[in-house]
Amino acid sequence: RDLPHVEDDPFLTPAVADRALLTWPAFAASLWGGGRMEYEIQRRTILQRGRPYPDDPDRAPDNDTTPWEVAGVVIGDIDDPSGKGLDPKASEYEAESLNFVCEDLMLSTEYQFRVRARLLFHPDSGCPEEWSEFVESAWHMTSTAAPVPSPPAEAVVPDPPPESLLADGSVLVTFGQLPIREEERTSE
Repeated sequence: RDLPHVEDDPFLTPAVADRALLTWPAFAASLWGGGRMEYEIQRRTILQRGRPYPDDPDRAPDNDTTPWEVAGVVIGDIDDPSGKGLDPKASEYEAESLNFVCEDLMLSTEYQFRVRARLLFHPDSGCPEEWSEFVESAWHMTSTAAPVPSPPAEAVVPDPPPESLLADGSVLVTFGQLPIREEERTSE
């Protein structure tokens, strides 16, 4: 989510969280008489990429991730002719896929999502509910918390500085010895 932007503010508008739009094709089941299908969306993040195993140096490094957590649920009506669990609020254009907006994602973080589905039966039916296998996404990187700053530009001031640079309301920043390649220095 973004904070309000001030028109005269020369800085970037800070972001405190990100979100991702997840889209997947509708799952299908063979049954008669319609019904409902529940989709469960889960997410996890990478804590450390390429963590080595000190006890087993021959084992390939692995990613250290958080446990899977439920990010949300989508309930769809089962379309009688196709058997697909579709979103009843979707337009005809979106009918073959389902969408979920996963909000409040941490910035500069890699997320992975997965979805599974099950048929919803009335509790009195006595039918056990069975989940499908998960469909996993690739890793998704959210927006960076702060963009990478551009490298500093070299500025040369005469020594000693002129009085205009020392007057009230001006700022003079001095650095110690900086490594400068003379061939890159401009003639100005």
